[in-house]
Amino acid sequence: MAAVNYRTADVDGLQIFYREAGVAAAPHLLLLHGFPSASHMFRDLIPLLADRFHVLAPDLPGFGQSGMPPRRAFRYTFDNLAGVIDRLTQVVGLDRFAVYVFDYGAPIGFRLAMRHPERITGIVSQNGNAYEEGLSDRLSARPKVFWYTTFLCNSQTIRYVKSISRSMIVRYVRPLTEQQRALLESTMKNDASHRARMRAHGLLLSSEGITIKAIAKIYHVDRDTVATWIKKWEKYGAKSLHDQPRSGRPTTLNATEKELAKQYIKEEPRSLKHVAERLAQKTAKRLSISSLKRLAKKARLRWKRVRKSLKSLRDPLDFAKCKRELEALQKQEDQGKIDLYYFDESGFTLDPYIPYAWQEPGTVIEIPARKSGRINVLGFMNRKNDLHPFLFEQSVDTSVVIACFEAFSKTLKKKKRLLSWIMLRFIPVKNLKNVSLNGKRKG
Repeated sequence: MAAVNYRTADVDGLQIFYREAGVAAAPHLLLLHGFPSASHMFRDLIPLLADRFHVLAPDLPGFGQSGMPPRRAFRYTFDNLAGVIDRLTQVVGLDRFAVYVFDYGAPIGFRLAMRHPERITGIVSQNGNAYEEGLSDRLSARPKVFWYTTFLCNSQTIRYVKSISRSMIVRYVRPLTEQQRALLESTMKNDASHRARMRAHGLLLSSEGITIKAIAKIYHVDRDTVATWIKKWEKYGAKSLHDQPRSGRPTTLNATEKELAKQYIKEEPRSLKHVAERLAQKTAKRLSISSLKRLAKKARLRWKRVRKSLKSLRDPLDFAKCKRELEALQKQEDQGKIDLYYFDESGFTLDPYIPYAWQEPGTVIEIPARKSGRINVLGFMNRKNDLHPFLFEQSVDTSVVIACFEAFSKTLKKKKRLLSWIMLRFIPVKNLKNVSLNGKRKG
């Protein structure tokens, strides 16, 4: 049970007693008591609301433990009582809040809404003047208890605008234990069901104060759906993360055939049509592309771009040696002895595309790089992201590289010794006899 605090506020010289519970960052809820009572009537309700609302329940002037000014100094009208409570909300910092009104508190709560409709997020009325006999004929078909998101008022009638969504009743998930948080984090990262991962993440976001509306926007679902996740979690716990078995026809593939289909998808990740053909030949069962996609997702495969790579062409020993040499050069750069720039080339193809394929999380399928029509970019960049690019549509040979180095060397302020060292790494050995260490061709 949440702790309830008992406080007193000075409202223009009048002492107003109130009970307060919940986290100040949660949605605010103001409770207005009836006659002849005080905030004491809410003593059992406040702890039940405090886990999801910031609750404040005052004693009205002349009631409970609040001050009781003499009648000659204070007129006990609903307008004056509403004025005191209005000032109380300002003193304690309630900028926007919902109000729960009971009996005598209803006329006071309604007056607050009429004075500041922009500050009222909702009203719930219990035994207040919010039933058919108390309102106009336009509301005769409405229930006797209303939730309001906005008030449009005139001198005689409060008009119903829009009933609040049931998702608004549940704002945030209740505080999680360490065990519950660990379960949700594990489910979010590792569970085979994408729905379970989505629900677990949504609950974690709610526990961090993210609103239902924001979570619904992230996952492109209705707010009521997110509210249902929270309600079912609080009622059923971990069981609520997964869909329960439903009635319907048996699955087309048995467990062995499903594993075979997953194997085929991994063997031919770029074409589910080929997978469907192979599976049909092996099992005499034909699956649609949509079914294979669902099977791939359940296997935690991702449809993403493959990558061209030159890793298969490099010498591991030479690569390790170059890494050690580069670390030594980085130390010299840190000491201010040299300007260290990295030289590389990249091409943007003008013809084919790089295909997509079904791939496991954390892995990337690599295909051999090959020549094609493209724009080539040669560039120098340091660890501070100072970039010097050169663009070419022609093929890149030794003369192009030398020209880039000569143009770049004019921008350096320190010695060129490092520049010559890097340049030699990119020039074919057969052409070294035509190049001097200062980056110029020999006659």
